[in-house]
Amino acid sequence: MRILFWNTRRLANSALIAKLAHEHQTDVLILAEPGAKLAEILTELNEGQEVQFVPDPSPGLSDRLQLFYRYRSESIRLVRDEVDVAVRHLNPPAQATLLLVAAHLPSKLYITAEDQVLAAPPLARMIEAAEDLVGHRRTIVIGDLNMNPFEAGVVGAGGLHAVMDRRIALRMERILRDERYRFFYNPMWTTMGDREGSPPGTYFYPAGGAVSYYWNTFDQVLVRPDLLHGLEPQRDIQIITKANGTELIRGRFGRPDKRISDHLPILLNLALPETS
Repeated sequence: MRILFWNTRRLANSALIAKLAHEHQTDVLILAEPGAKLAEILTELNEGQEVQFVPDPSPGLSDRLQLFYRYRSESIRLVRDEVDVAVRHLNPPAQATLLLVAAHLPSKLYITAEDQVLAAPPLARMIEAAEDLVGHRRTIVIGDLNMNPFEAGVVGAGGLHAVMDRRIALRMERILRDERYRFFYNPMWTTMGDREGSPPGTYFYPAGGAVSYYWNTFDQVLVRPDLLHGLEPQRDIQIITKANGTELIRGRFGRPDKRISDHLPILLNLALPETS
């Protein structure tokens, strides 16, 4: 399964979005801050394509998120919607079912770091409730978390509890003060810094204070341990810098081209277990 996420920053170029999806043979396309209308993107996605995309069953998400699937409509089950989170149960052909959590969490421009930390535990409990509902933990979180992988809301036990070491994640959970907390594995750690052939992050912001990371990895993929057998981070996680020949970065330092979007897309290629 190939899942593509992009915070397009109100980009209205549906043809460019479709070319990007086709180039990477995308099965699930998730857009945050969509600028083009859903119908326009769907038309471009399906122009001349033998296998057609279908829109998400919940049209109410269009202000924050748009989701498209290259599966039959009956393979997509709506589990839960919030203002900035969509939870879907996917049943792809000949593969195990998957719980998909698409997110576009509030920006640091509008809320404080404390607000972000306090918002993470309800999100984590919502994901756990969805897992209990569908009866498995084959779960992926993908989207713009507006936090870096090392921030408390992402890595903290009461939050998303996403760790950098898959061996730790494979312990499944840990107990802290008599409470059990489920692990996520966060492969985005492997993309940070000077990784050859890839930008150091997905979003560039030169903060004016004494501490500036410059590059941030706000756009992330988190994977439950039950799916780690099908993931090799160096191979299966990409930060995309071109869309069908169109450069998404510019300048000597290779920063996101804000004329297109201030975020770079991310691609997950995940081998799901097969079913008979």
